[in-house]
Amino acid sequence: MRFNENRWEVELHIHLDGAFRPSTVYRYAEKKGIHVPGSNAEEFTSRLAITQPNSLSSFLQTFDYIISPIAGDKEAINQITLDFVEDCVTRGGHCYVEPRFSPHILTGGKLSAEEVTKTVLDALERGGANHDLQWRAILCMMRGNPEWSDDVVAIAKKFQPYGVVAVDVAGDDKPCDGTNTDPRIKEAFKKAKAGGLHCIAHAGENGPAASVTEAVHEMFAERIGHGYHILDDPAVYKDVRERNIHFEASFSPSNVCPLSSKLTGSVHGEWSSHPITRFEADKVNYSISTDDPTVTGQWMQAEKRMLAMQMVLEGEQFHMANLRAAEACFLGAEDKAASATSGVNHAALSAQQPPGRRAEEL
Repeated sequence: MRFNENRWEVELHIHLDGAFRPSTVYRYAEKKGIHVPGSNAEEFTSRLAITQPNSLSSFLQTFDYIISPIAGDKEAINQITLDFVEDCVTRGGHCYVEPRFSPHILTGGKLSAEEVTKTVLDALERGGANHDLQWRAILCMMRGNPEWSDDVVAIAKKFQPYGVVAVDVAGDDKPCDGTNTDPRIKEAFKKAKAGGLHCIAHAGENGPAASVTEAVHEMFAERIGHGYHILDDPAVYKDVRERNIHFEASFSPSNVCPLSSKLTGSVHGEWSSHPITRFEADKVNYSISTDDPTVTGQWMQAEKRMLAMQMVLEGEQFHMANLRAAEACFLGAEDKAASATSGVNHAALSAQQPPGRRAEEL
């Protein structure tokens, strides 16, 4: 892993379709006559950003405006992916990233999910080479569309040689009770594991702690997306800690997306009581991610400045969280080996000018 003095961030949980550059989305919307909020790109950008806590379902509704101008258009998908790579470097400070996406959501009724995947991977390859960004890709099944699950795994297996390393299940997990994930999703995870793919699951975000148990024990999840509600059940919390689940490398705790957790309504109360503070105190295997920077308005470096400003974490804690991300990522062993002895001092983050109004209001 190529850490350097200017770019050292490792991000494991970022949705490609939650990181589209708004100005590009607006340009394609105008070109195609698709109505989106705002009379220009700047206004559209501000209308997309959610600034107050709400529900996860409301948070996800914003994606209707983001997806429709891009879906089904190879040129647009290519451009939005190239933008993503550039923004990872210039706004996120990334040296490594694992973007995830649902290929079926981007078909737009005009492309196959396989065509979408190939277009994204080609753009990631070219963009990564141009910007010296290492990456691996994750394909998402969707809780609301379990009929896609087999196809997602088949596509992921086909494109393993070209950078796909894992499958995930995304979508609102609030209905999950720890037993009722659709059998088609569970069966697809079995096939993914048998085919040598890594497994991840969004769980314990809006759903109960039992949804994390289901993900780990029945869907082979090595990393958990979000997972805040494991704190509600001491037995589940003990189990995932003992398994060293990365809350997002073997059997994992969770990937933590601080601002999005507030905006989706998954986490309530003061920043001082955010689950990340408990994870840190208990030495849980967690890393920091942004989830959907188009909607939260924050890329990784701004996210960390916000946490520093809110006195949730400080310099060395950021450094260790980033190293845990490097250890939990799905790079091959040789590429990952360098990260074990490399590192950059993150202490300066806490001294940087924090972002403004949005962090202060939450």
